Amino acid sequence: MRNPRCFIRVVSGTLRNERLKENKVKNILAMIVLLSVTSPLCALDTSGCSVDAQRQHNGPVAVSTTRAPWKSCWNFNNNGILVEYTWSQLTNSVPQKNDIGFWVSLNSAVQYQKAQSYKCERPSNFGYGADTSGNTDYACTATAFLRYGDHPDLFGFAYDQSGHLNVWDMKVAVSLDSYGNWDSLNGSNYSFRFN
Repeated sequence: MRNPRCFIRVVSGTLRNERLKENKVKNILAMIVLLSVTSPLCALDTSGCSVDAQRQHNGPVAVSTTRAPWKSCWNFNNNGILVEYTWSQLTNSVPQKNDIGFWVSLNSAVQYQKAQSYKCERPSNFGYGADTSGNTDYACTATAFLRYGDHPDLFGFAYDQSGHLNVWDMKVAVSLDSYGNWDSLNGSNYSFRFN
C-alpha cells in the first residue's frame, strides 16, 4: 500500500521567461528539502523481511496469509492466517450462525480457533431490479485470525530447520455450532497450498 506522505506530484511545463525559470529552481530546491525530511518515512524494507501476502478461496472458505520469508524476521510474530467462512441468509441482518469455529491444519500441525468477528451485509443487486419477494438477502462472514506469536505450535512446520519459509499445505474445516455440525467438504476438508 502506498504511503500517502510519500506521493509527490511533479508538474512540468514549458518555461516562457526568466521568472518561470527562477520559480522552477525554487521548486526544485523545495522538493529536495522535502524529500530529505520525508525520506525516513518512505524508506523501503531493506531488511529482506518484506511480507508475502496471498489469498485463496475454496467454496465458502477463504484463507489469507501474511508470511515473513524467514523465521528470524523482525515482523515474524505479527504475521499469520486469516480464515473466513461465508454463507447467505434471508430477512435478518444478525448472523444466524454465531458459534463458528475453524479447524486449521498447516503442514500437519493443527489448531482450533473460534471466530472472532461476524458480519452480515446486503449484497449489491448488480443492476437488477429491486427484489419484490419481500425477502432480504444477506451475505454473512465469520472470521478468525491466527497470529504467529499466539500460535507457535501451528507455525512450527511453516519454516524449515534453517528458518526459511516452507510451502504451506493447509486444510480447513468449519464447526457450525457446538452440537457437532461441521462443514468439512464431506470429510475431505477445504484444501489450500501457498508456495
